[in-house]
Amino acid sequence: MIVALIFNIIAIFFAYLESAKIYKHGLKLSLITVFIFLAFRYDYGNDYMGYLDYFLKTNTYSFFDLKSLSIKGNEYGWLYLNRIFGPIGFFVMTAMLAAFTCYVLFRFIKKFVPSQYYWYAVLWYVFEPNAMLILSSAMRQAVGVILFLISIDYIIQKKVIKYLLLISIAALFHSSAVFLYPVILLSFVNWRIKLIHIGIVFAVYTISIIYVKELYEFINLFTTLYFEDYSMYTQKAILETNFSIGLALTFLIFTILMYLSNKETNTGNRLIFKFGIIVLLMIPLSFGIQLITRLNYYFWPVMMAVFPLAFTKIKKAEFRLLFISIVVIYSLYHFFMFFQSEYNEFFGEYHTIFSSPSYY
Repeated sequence: MIVALIFNIIAIFFAYLESAKIYKHGLKLSLITVFIFLAFRYDYGNDYMGYLDYFLKTNTYSFFDLKSLSIKGNEYGWLYLNRIFGPIGFFVMTAMLAAFTCYVLFRFIKKFVPSQYYWYAVLWYVFEPNAMLILSSAMRQAVGVILFLISIDYIIQKKVIKYLLLISIAALFHSSAVFLYPVILLSFVNWRIKLIHIGIVFAVYTISIIYVKELYEFINLFTTLYFEDYSMYTQKAILETNFSIGLALTFLIFTILMYLSNKETNTGNRLIFKFGIIVLLMIPLSFGIQLITRLNYYFWPVMMAVFPLAFTKIKKAEFRLLFISIVVIYSLYHFFMFFQSEYNEFFGEYHTIFSSPSYY
């Protein structure tokens, strides 16, 4: 945890330099820091060694024998990516994916985040476990998440074909991306969020907690029938979602976001706010159903822009500072609780490729 914490602080500091107009390339240095952390990691995360073993296994086959490999769904994109990097090595592939990730993050932050809040966008990404840390381990889905961030441009521009094409490519790396097809419908929903909408979201949020078992049964049946490869994520559900201070705080924060989004006039920014609502609605179920958690991974990084856009809508400085403080504490709490969970076994100690017994 200590190494991750140090890298996080350095990355936020560099981003702050640009937010404060001290150094114009601060965000670049910030994401270079993130790149170094991601590119040089080794045996970091619960899935890392599994991906390394798959890479080595894939490259023992001849090109014509690849079809004999066990492929989940239609994830041939990941298979052939491993094959392409076979002569260069797994470490290079990991570094290239890290570079691609950081480039897209830079592009996304520059486009959607007000410059005075670059520091917070980086803070959210590095401290929210469902963003950088989890996706550093879930490498296939990380590719899908980054492609989804790119596709947001097509949603805003109502370029349906390009969006569906890019999501189809994402599904070749992680088949859960097929659930993102309906998201394009948001481009045709331009209404502002009003009090009645907040009430509806509150009702859905509450019902999701109360009737989590019934919703689980429906999701499990639907997944088993149409997405059998991912039925294991619903069959392992632990349905323990209850009202708690954490859930209450989460709802309070996101309710404020919905209220502030009503003041947004820019169509693209309104869309970004709607992603925040999607995250909110998925949170109660994500505690019990792993599939919902998987789907929410696509939307968590978008919160890098949602919160900063909300900050700009609060005119009174004291209220703005209070809300920023609450959200920062919320992010830090998630980070430290992550390392108090079972994930600490896999993420607690950071290793670099220089500690590897050989070059892969």
